[in-house]
Order: sequence, then structure tokens, then C-alpha cells
Amino acid sequence: MHSLEVLPDSVPVVLFTIGANGIIAYSAGQAPIPASATAVDLVGCSYSDAYQAVPWLLHAVERAFGGEVARAVAPVGDAWIEVRVLPEREGDRIVGVVGLSVDVTEPLRSESLLRAAIDSTADGILVVDRGGRVTLHNRQFSEMWQIPAAVLEAGDDERLLQLVIEQLQDPLAFMDRVRDLYADAERESFDVIHFKDGRYFERVSKPQRLEGRVVGRVWSFRDVTQRKSIEDALHQAIQIRDDFLSTASHELSPATERRRSRSYTEGIDHP
Repeated sequence: MHSLEVLPDSVPVVLFTIGANGIIAYSAGQAPIPASATAVDLVGCSYSDAYQAVPWLLHAVERAFGGEVARAVAPVGDAWIEVRVLPEREGDRIVGVVGLSVDVTEPLRSESLLRAAIDSTADGILVVDRGGRVTLHNRQFSEMWQIPAAVLEAGDDERLLQLVIEQLQDPLAFMDRVRDLYADAERESFDVIHFKDGRYFERVSKPQRLEGRVVGRVWSFRDVTQRKSIEDALHQAIQIRDDFLSTASHELSPATERRRSRSYTEGIDHP
């Protein structure tokens, strides 16, 4: 806890520590906090008194005293804050908790705008981090791939991949491409994948960058089944036309006509 004592009050976060006796031992920084007093004024108060009007924060502190790492996001006035509380241990014993309160209003607003944007597109969008865990998706992705929302919200990438490859004509090729892209974070990709039920999706994958650094990967899927059917029908029609013209050209060639003439003459000579 001593390392926290150097935190200036001007820092736009609030750090706090609570001892095993439930008293706030340290609190400093500048950010919205779910309490009536400033961060510094809370020092020496019981956390149960300081946060009595904020049950979700009380619950987070109690979970940390129980050995969990607790996280909560909630509105405070016109702002949104994220609070993380984790236990401080000495050996197997919990001797207090350490908490961090951060104003996440702008990130949440940006995420809200981003979600609105990706939900407005007809493509299915999936964003994963460097570890392959789902960080963002839109409704279209869930519907196109018939993936339960609970699986996506849980971020269970193994279960997600299993549900995906069960639907594909060539799951091994699909997984080979996924592994190649995860092995090369800078690589971009475009291909078409074929489903067992006859559907076709265009798949585009590009690295997700934040301030020039690759932090994940964006997958975009577009249903091109109807277009593929039209293309296949057109290709088949062209093939039929070409076969007909080839046959007609052969049948009307001079050599063919001579053979027909000989056959006709021989038929007359040898009835």
C-alpha cells in the first residue's frame, strides 16, 4: 500500500485501499466517485459508511474481501465510472483490498458509436483480441452464423469455433486459414467459405490497430449465396452454349460433310 502514497491528487483516477478492519486507509486522485465526499476526505472512514448509498460498490468491496477480483461499471452523475477492487494478500491471508476508479465515459461513448455503426451494416462483424477472445460482435454475425448470444457474450472462443466449423464443408481449410492469420498479426485475407447447407460467405480479415499497434483482428462476413447461384447459372449457360457451338462447328465442317457424302454414296451403291 505504501507505493500508492505518491499518487498526486491531480491524476484522473481514484486509488483507494481498505484495511482488514474495514477502514479506508488511502484514497487519492481526481475522478467521479460514488460518494458524497472527495477521495481524500474518505480516508479514515469505514467503507460501509462511505459507500452506504452505493450497494453495487459495497458488493464489489465485499467480494474482494472474499478473495475475488471484482469489477463494476455504473453511472455517477453525468459520467460513467469503472471500479475494480482486488484483494491484498499476505500469504494465504487477506489483509485488505485495493481499488481503482476510472472515468470511462468517453470510451463507453466511443464504443456505443462503434456498435451503432457495425449494427447498421449488413455484414456480420466479429472482433477478437490477440488471444482470440471475442471483444466485439454485431447482431448480424450472430444471426448469420446461428451462434447463441450467450456464447458470444461469454467470449468462449473454443466453443465459438466449434459451432462455426460444424457448419462448414471444409472445416480443416477454415482452421488452417485462421491459424495462419493468428500467426501473422499483420496479414490480411479474403476468401469464400462454403456451408454444408449450400450457403456461401465472403470472409475478409484485417488486423485491428490501436495507435499503430496491432491489438486484435477484425473478421467480416458477407452472405453471397444468391450472387454465387447466379454466377454458377451463368457459367453453366455459357458452358452449354460453348458445347453447342463446338458441336455445331464440328457437324458443319467440310470434313464432316465429305464423310456424310461418302456414307450416303456408299449407301446408294450397296443397298
